[in-house]
Amino acid sequence: MRILKSLYVKQKNNVYARHFLVSRHQLQGETLPEYLQVLKSLAKDCTFSEVTAATYGEELTRDAFIKWFIVGVHTSETSRESRDNFGASFRIS
Repeated sequence: MRILKSLYVKQKNNVYARHFLVSRHQLQGETLPEYLQVLKSLAKDCTFSEVTAATYGEELTRDAFIKWFIVGVHTSETSRESRDNFGASFRIS
């Protein structure tokens, strides 16, 4: 059974799960309790653990970079160069 799970059960991408959680906005017509329930459900897909302040800072930096990258700031040539230089020196965990 362990072999089957390793072959067919995909690991959740924690970076994607956190991005999906923080980028979820309340939909029009969605009540506050409904929105909160969706956020709680999305949070279950995230892997949270106790971390040091340094680790927390690294994770926030990573998340901010990913949001910056996805929003589209990277479309200009200057930003593309910055992204490439930053990506080369930044370890995405």
